[in-house]
Amino acid sequence: MADTASNVPVDGVAVTAIGVAVIRARETERTDRLYDDPLAQAFVDASRAGFAAKRWAQLMAVADRFYEGRTVAVRLVDDRIGAALDAGIRQIVLLGAGLDTRAFRLGLPRETVVFEIDLPDIFAFKEPVLDHADAVPTCLRRVVATDLRHDWRKALLDSGFRADVPTCWVDEGTLGSLAQEWSQRVVATLTEMSAPGSLFGVARFSLEIDFDIERWLSGLGWATQFRSWNDTVAPLGRPVTHPDPRVGTITAVRRPSPQAQQYADQIRRLGVKQMVVSVEAAKATVELLRRAAATQPPKNSVEAELVRRATTTRPPTDFAEKFAVSTEVITDTRGNEWMVHTATARDRAPERTIVYVHGGGWVMQIADGDWFLCGELITNAAARVVIPLYPLAPEGTGEFVPDTIADITAQLITDNGAGNVSLIGDSVGATITLSAAQILRDRGVPNPHLTVLIAPTLDIRLTEPELEVLDKVDPFLSPAGCRYLNSLYRGGLPATDPRVSPMFGNNDHLGHLLLFSGTHDILNCQARKYAALAPTFTGTHLEYHEASQMIHIWVTSPTPEGQVARETIYRALRQ
Repeated sequence: MADTASNVPVDGVAVTAIGVAVIRARETERTDRLYDDPLAQAFVDASRAGFAAKRWAQLMAVADRFYEGRTVAVRLVDDRIGAALDAGIRQIVLLGAGLDTRAFRLGLPRETVVFEIDLPDIFAFKEPVLDHADAVPTCLRRVVATDLRHDWRKALLDSGFRADVPTCWVDEGTLGSLAQEWSQRVVATLTEMSAPGSLFGVARFSLEIDFDIERWLSGLGWATQFRSWNDTVAPLGRPVTHPDPRVGTITAVRRPSPQAQQYADQIRRLGVKQMVVSVEAAKATVELLRRAAATQPPKNSVEAELVRRATTTRPPTDFAEKFAVSTEVITDTRGNEWMVHTATARDRAPERTIVYVHGGGWVMQIADGDWFLCGELITNAAARVVIPLYPLAPEGTGEFVPDTIADITAQLITDNGAGNVSLIGDSVGATITLSAAQILRDRGVPNPHLTVLIAPTLDIRLTEPELEVLDKVDPFLSPAGCRYLNSLYRGGLPATDPRVSPMFGNNDHLGHLLLFSGTHDILNCQARKYAALAPTFTGTHLEYHEASQMIHIWVTSPTPEGQVARETIYRALRQ
């Protein structure tokens, strides 16, 4: 290894990083070790050349003094990261990473991304040592060489950080080394970048009565829980108790935005779930919609809204005024007439075409949220949006609806080129969309530029054991009623036919897919299963976007979380 003495950082926080490496190396040598860090000694050996003998001895003495407390703290952070992984988090940010080696030593899943933020001088020393040791991370590792007192947000985003997925933020003392003003700025910034469900651990060693950390974090939108140091370390069996029970760790979980909470509450108050809470309720809802078709008046406001949804096929007035909308009627192979709207901006030519397939539980027409998203796609993605209104169940079934969507898309690809055409589906529209994408592939039609799946039903049987738990937190859908509605769309097909349950289709060679799901949606368990299968697909690149505590079709909601998801779609369309 080349002489590293000139690269050894010997001042400021770098000395702390080296001292912690010394502690980790010592812990690794113990038979009763709390963790194993085979790279720590390499940093110690490389660091020694940069220090005079006296100063090195002083550093060793400091490491001796803080050994037990610090080594236990390392293990606690390891455990916190493990808990984050168990919660499904796959994005970790180390604030002031120093000579951290968790990307190498924890056996993190390969899809996990670890972002290490620290000063350039730290990495100028660290990276050659890792290279010399032939160290290979088990996950994706991103070095972000910047100062937390500068514009670290941009540097992190430029490194591939995603603000739309939950993050585990790790601070092992860096924030405490900054002036309070700067540490609060860092926390405020990471809060802005944290999707709901993100985790952040804050040590409470500063006990000034004029600054309540928990109250401050709560005001920023974090739900906090305190656990004393003594309670936390007791299972580890090390002599590191603290005389003050107020010292410990605040675990913070990012709450959904107030707008998202209000949106979910609004859905609950509307009582939509009660219309599909059981087979009997779903049957009654379908009967209501049939009465509406016969012009029988609804009995209450909820029924009135459902009737409007089931019968309205024209765009809202404000949409029609803002955008240029043309309508044609086509006939499918079964002789059914489809109304197809095409919407564009009035003041500019479109740059791309999107086929948008709406939701509605198979039995209702396009909703206000669908029109909203179509308008956003026109405005923010310079799109022409083609909106086919398929026949509703039980007349409209998987026996021909996905094929007709594929017909429409194939013609647009012929006319405009596959690179200029994308498919987007919402709710059951996303189910149709994925089935149509499989049909297009089977016909030899080139993949659309992008296929977006928003909260799809991927297996209409809905037999997953997780449904019982998800049903309790989903204010919108219920498994029993959805199974009945799914049976109407199935027609004469087996429940595992890919035209109604695309989970069972050939998912190879579908191109670029975006899949969105919220954890308060009963369909989340299917989205997770599909995402877990994605690495086995050939020729299909799936990006899975999961939002903690978001409900069904949250992507179209007027919330910050919905906006982040929509911006993700716009970016992918432009790529």
